[in-house]
Amino acid sequence: MTALVAWGGPLLVWGTATWAARQGLLRAGLVRCSAGDWGLAFLAGFTGFTGTAQVLVVLGIPPGAPLYLGITVLLGAVGVVLRRGIAPRTLYVPPWTPAEAVVGLALAIVALGTVLSALYLPPSATDAMSYTGRAKFLLAEGTLDLSFYHATGLREVGWNNLTYPPLFPLAFSVTYAFGGWQGKIVTALFGVAWPLVVFGALRPRLPRFAALLWPLFLALTPEVYAHNSYALLNVPAMALVLGAAVALGRALEEGNPRHLGLAAVLGAGAAGVRPDALVVLAALAGAFVLPARGLPGGWRRWLPGVAAFLLAPLLTWGVWALYFLVVVRAAGLGPVGGDSTLGLGLVLRALPHLFGEPGLYGYVFLVFAGSLAFLAAGWRDRAYRFHTLAALGTILVLVLLFARLDVRFGGNALEVIDSSLKRALFYAVPLAGVAAALSPPGRRLAALGRGWVHGGPPPETSS
Repeated sequence: MTALVAWGGPLLVWGTATWAARQGLLRAGLVRCSAGDWGLAFLAGFTGFTGTAQVLVVLGIPPGAPLYLGITVLLGAVGVVLRRGIAPRTLYVPPWTPAEAVVGLALAIVALGTVLSALYLPPSATDAMSYTGRAKFLLAEGTLDLSFYHATGLREVGWNNLTYPPLFPLAFSVTYAFGGWQGKIVTALFGVAWPLVVFGALRPRLPRFAALLWPLFLALTPEVYAHNSYALLNVPAMALVLGAAVALGRALEEGNPRHLGLAAVLGAGAAGVRPDALVVLAALAGAFVLPARGLPGGWRRWLPGVAAFLLAPLLTWGVWALYFLVVVRAAGLGPVGGDSTLGLGLVLRALPHLFGEPGLYGYVFLVFAGSLAFLAAGWRDRAYRFHTLAALGTILVLVLLFARLDVRFGGNALEVIDSSLKRALFYAVPLAGVAAALSPPGRRLAALGRGWVHGGPPPETSS
């Protein structure tokens, strides 16, 4: 019985949050791939659950099983209300070819490996133990203002990852609140969700074989796949940024500003997981501007959604920053600037090694670089243009951010480049992959082999 509660409680929480978010996507008419968009639903459900928990804990309600069950019931009730009146849809699903079945099976095996990798061992990395340890302190002390924040040397928020926004420690604490020990349940779910998001982004545009092959290619990126076994924040933040980018791309492609609301939700989630997501979200906003010229309805139709996307991080990172400065009375919010920084030259010299090392990112960035040669040919495709600019902009803002980091952050300059920058570039991996898949050569390759590799063109909202 104890094991049932320890594992069933967290799965009930995340399952209900995902289902409720799915009903919201269906109600808003934002589901474009019946299978792939379950990944977006999980990301939105995670943000809704943890964001609500953060606000309630700030207001003085202690974290724990009663609070988490209450939020779960609330989200479930919202899902039931949203579901009312949604007509069931009958979708045409083309028969699977043997090639599609092989790739689908391979993707399922990778997903199983992701889950087993995440659940097999407890957190072992120093950073990971700080996040899971913080989750246990949240439950023990019943507040976000933890006692160790007031210890000597810990009030400088910029020098300690213990002071990152609290959404993921709150997510880890869900497991501990139900008596479980494996907080990486939520890590495993993120590891499965983001390839689903890639599939959902590509399936309406590409045949099913290609839409399956690209997430398989990206999910096997060595450094990213290895992180499934850690309880670190890089893959979850990457997944949330990817979801926001997919929503922005769909808004451009369809001329539907409702997608900006979903992008805002996922942007708030990313900012509440890692503070460096703020600059990446700024890059996504910049990448959205140029393709958005000439969209139907004029700026008045799009301004509310764009404003929501820009302001959404204030609901998570902003609430936390204000709380930390006012209640905890921390001295600062980041290790940027100072008398001695890493410098642009050092970061630029490191990039060729990072991008060109197959043991880190596989061949994702090399394939993306090859697709850039065809950028002019695909420039009229708004979604492709956006994803390309988003990947390039993400790399640019990360380079500029790390060039301004104080050399003392992370130990020394070499450790920052080899660890922090390497993992920050995770943000660009799926963005570069989606851009390459939507490029003219990517679409041309995907169309080959009709009838024996894939069963036909990509019907709208197909599986």
